[in-house]
Amino acid sequence: MGQVRNLGQVWAAWGGWPNLKIEPFTASKVEAFLSDIEEVCRSHGMSISHEDCHGAFIATDFSEETLKWLKSCGIEFGSDSSA
Repeated sequence: MGQVRNLGQVWAAWGGWPNLKIEPFTASKVEAFLSDIEEVCRSHGMSISHEDCHGAFIATDFSEETLKWLKSCGIEFGSDSSA
């Protein structure tokens, strides 16, 4: 699978989730956010990964595979995060 360039288009192709609003500007914000995280990961030689036992995140040695996993994140804008 190639690198996702437009998360909004991918999200729309998947049908999204009915209770979430994904707008083009939010997809570009996510792309910028992930790009910044990638730059930090590369500069520090570390990755953010998932710890399976408790659902937490862990810091680990940098790898392209964990970066790919991170960039495959779900997008959740428009839901009530204060609940």
